[in-house]
Amino acid sequence: MWTDRLEHPAPAARTVVAARTGFVGIVGFVHVVLDADPVWGSLIDNLHVAHDAKRQGIGASLMAQAAQFVIGERPGTPLYLFVLGQNRAGQAFYDARGGACVETRSRTPQPGTSLRYAWPDPARLLVPADDPDR
Repeated sequence: MWTDRLEHPAPAARTVVAARTGFVGIVGFVHVVLDADPVWGSLIDNLHVAHDAKRQGIGASLMAQAAQFVIGERPGTPLYLFVLGQNRAGQAFYDARGGACVETRSRTPQPGTSLRYAWPDPARLLVPADDPDR
């Protein structure tokens, strides 16, 4: 799936990868799909940062780039994603980025839940997480 997404990018999707100077390989990536849902807007389908690269601003930067893509291509469109219910660190990250948990879903047939986080205004993701006016 990822080979196809990267070799044949869809016009309504964008994948951004993060690399670090002096590090061989990718340290993170985000994949966003425009118009994924008529109510919730564009979907951050995947956001991943390598474990040893976390807490360095990479995730926030990738989220900002996803938001910039949505703002540029679909002004006024909201942005959302799903995070596993047991992923407390992810939830804290999305909370700090101004996301609102708006829905909890069962992951049937898998155990557990998925939480939908939403940003009615993706421009909120362009503000640094440590901005005191946020």
